[in-house]
Amino acid sequence: MGDAVDPAGLDLGTEVERLRADNERLRAELAESAGETAAGRSRLRGAFIVVFYLLGLIALIASNLMVWFELTITDTDTYVETVAPLSSDEAVATAVSTKLTNQIFVAADVQGFTEDVLGDELDVLAGPLVGAVQGFVQDKVTEVISSDEFASIWAKANRVAHETLMNLINGSEDTVLQGRDGQVVLDLSELANRALDALEKAGIDLLQNVEAPADLGQIVLVEDAQLGLYQDALSILDALSWLLAVMTIVFLGAALWLSKDRRHSIAVIGVVFAAAALFSALAFRLLRGALLDRIDDEGAREAADSAWDIVLRGLFEQTGALLALGIAVAVFAWVVGPARSAVWVRDKAAVVFGWARGEVVKGPRGKFASWVHEHKRAVEGTAAAIAFAVLILVPKISVGLVIAVGIVLAVVVIATEIVAGPGEPAAGSEGGARREADPETTSI
Repeated sequence: MGDAVDPAGLDLGTEVERLRADNERLRAELAESAGETAAGRSRLRGAFIVVFYLLGLIALIASNLMVWFELTITDTDTYVETVAPLSSDEAVATAVSTKLTNQIFVAADVQGFTEDVLGDELDVLAGPLVGAVQGFVQDKVTEVISSDEFASIWAKANRVAHETLMNLINGSEDTVLQGRDGQVVLDLSELANRALDALEKAGIDLLQNVEAPADLGQIVLVEDAQLGLYQDALSILDALSWLLAVMTIVFLGAALWLSKDRRHSIAVIGVVFAAAALFSALAFRLLRGALLDRIDDEGAREAADSAWDIVLRGLFEQTGALLALGIAVAVFAWVVGPARSAVWVRDKAAVVFGWARGEVVKGPRGKFASWVHEHKRAVEGTAAAIAFAVLILVPKISVGLVIAVGIVLAVVVIATEIVAGPGEPAAGSEGGARREADPETTSI
């Protein structure tokens, strides 16, 4: 008799082997397909995370400028406080002195009067004589500007000009236009009048035979034709300033939510903050050079240079705070990470904390120390969250504030580690149970 076959004439053993091979092949294809799908999703997730980081970086750079502008330039009190130091700057004082001297000379027509008196025969002496008189007048104007009253006059003039401009932009009906033809001016007429009084006491009455013009001592800040542009710019500023800040939080929060390694994402967010500060500083430097290059007069250029440093000092401090905050966040994320150097730092810190606890806390743990030991990660995480919230929500951030908050946070963490003592929370505790259930959870 031959080998057993099924009624259809097939070898059953061979058929079973073939089906088993087909099953293994299908399983392998399914696993490969699932792996490719997972890899594709991972790449897509990574691409979205990178895009959100870039969008967050751009939004942070823009919001850094917009928020400062909204808090500083549109508020009269803050604006006056910002520009007040200009009154003590030598370059600015020289520029104001030159401007007022030129206005007085034009009003008195010193050039024309001198030429008429000297006549054609002595016309060659007109230039040196006018120059000498102009130098004497500017000396008197400079004396007035160097007086203690200049600071208060400067602050008052800037306050009135800013209030006028904001009222015009906002369409206030009770606004009284300064200057001529709807111009907004910096009214330093009190300085001009004091300079004329000083000249008169010195025996020179330049306006004896002429009427002083109404705009003497006024420096035009905004022309009537420019008000529409200012109104549009302020509307855009109001809409974008806080919106950009919210967008920054949304973009970076989305990147953090999509990431599987939250600690790494927090470190990258710190780098984004630092990069935004560095890019902003570079942009400020380039813009400063471009603006100064457009000013031909050397005195005006020096005044603009000083004004740039003084007026934007708050923005520079805010940008420096962003840099400090970014570095602090990145370092914090690194310290709690798995890097060998970070582990070494934590081990050394544990030795120091253990020694400190032995010096400060004698005997076994009490109830409070035991509670802190079981919940120390929650305590430290809450302290870090509060510190970050303070830096985000405070109206005006600075490097000093970042350092102060960092010191307070460090004190809280050190005190927590000393009181809690060595070792991680037990597995039965809230923190330990969470890590036991999710072994991939980081210390953040």
